[in-house]
Amino acid sequence: MPKLNVTEEMFLSWLEDPVTEVIREALRRKRQELKDRWEDGTVLELSKDEQMLRNAAAIGQAQAYKFLQEMNFEQLKGEMSDD
Repeated sequence: MPKLNVTEEMFLSWLEDPVTEVIREALRRKRQELKDRWEDGTVLELSKDEQMLRNAAAIGQAQAYKFLQEMNFEQLKGEMSDD
């Protein structure tokens, strides 16, 4: 698949798109759900090993949601580079 050269103007236009706004809001909600489950102590009923695995998975998910939700053009350029 050919590589798309995304410009800053294209990125800013994408940010303002209503679909993008809905997706970013969904990412915000997913992050909040993870925080709420952690705060409620849901994983405390599990074994220590299972708690550690679920905690690590939740942290990874939250970090991914945050990155996608808050990504700026410079970060996108870094992700598009061949390095």
